[in-house]
Amino acid sequence: MTSGTSNPPIYPDYCHELSPTIKRWCPLRATDIHALDSWEMFNNGRPVYHHGNHPVKWVRLTGVIVAVDEFYGRKVFTLDDSSGMCIECTCPAPQSATLPLDTAAARPTVIVTRNKPAAQQTEGPTVTNPKIPWDEVDVGVVVKIKGAIREFRDDQRQVEMIKVEVLRSTDQEVRCWDEVLAFRREVLSVPWVVSAEMEEKYKRRAMREKRHEKKGKIEDGKRQKSTENSRGKSDMRHQRSATAQDVQADRRLAVRTEEQGGKLEKKHKRTVDGREGALHEVSDGLRRERKDRDRRERREHKAKRRKDGDSNGDGLDPANKANYPSLAVRRRAAGKYDALGI
Repeated sequence: MTSGTSNPPIYPDYCHELSPTIKRWCPLRATDIHALDSWEMFNNGRPVYHHGNHPVKWVRLTGVIVAVDEFYGRKVFTLDDSSGMCIECTCPAPQSATLPLDTAAARPTVIVTRNKPAAQQTEGPTVTNPKIPWDEVDVGVVVKIKGAIREFRDDQRQVEMIKVEVLRSTDQEVRCWDEVLAFRREVLSVPWVVSAEMEEKYKRRAMREKRHEKKGKIEDGKRQKSTENSRGKSDMRHQRSATAQDVQADRRLAVRTEEQGGKLEKKHKRTVDGREGALHEVSDGLRRERKDRDRRERREHKAKRRKDGDSNGDGLDPANKANYPSLAVRRRAAGKYDALGI
């Protein structure tokens, strides 16, 4: 920031509140508006221009309408104030091209929004809802226009109309030109000066407001994060409870399945045991029957051999036959005994 007589300092936007031009309708000419400097500053969302080092936000023009053009949703009035340049003034197109005089006169200047407290109600006309006597504004009419400056296609400046007043006499027009000259002589020609103490004071206030705003954003972020965390924890609790319920259901199903499996296993075991017992009983019966059959066969064999031995005259048990002399030996011995008379 530089200081000097020819080049007055351009103060930061936090000092604009101290300016004698920022909060008033600045009566300017069309050439003045086209010559304003732009330092890329804003005030409440609207661009701020500078005449010297004076910030200018709202302007007032006086001149005659030389052209009226209507585009989609907008109307453009070309104003000539005899300063050597014309300027375009724009506004939203009305719903009806022509309105009755009674309707225009009876239109309220206070815009009230329902279901809002009085502090939040918007008073007076705005850029989006200007106060314009549509039935009187036409080519050749001298008007006084109040509005805000805006850039159009980066190479042309326009005025967004907020309020239009028709000047019905030359005296009114002359008074408006006198106001332009007086404002230029008493305000714009004198550089705006802010003391270092006031600049530092408003700088600290702006920094404090930024800190509060940043802190509010951080707190909002923390609240949002805590809300998300609590929501996430709730979801996790629900998920854990659902998981626990699923685990319990799985356990109950496993126990039920195990019990059913145990019952089936016991039933199968009983069936197998019964079958094995029956098989054991059958095998025991078969063994006993086999033993009895073998015993009968042996007895029958013995009886048959005994019978065969008796028919042969030996009368010996086949099992003990090996322990006795043969039949021929016994006969020879018997013949000897017979010869001896024994």
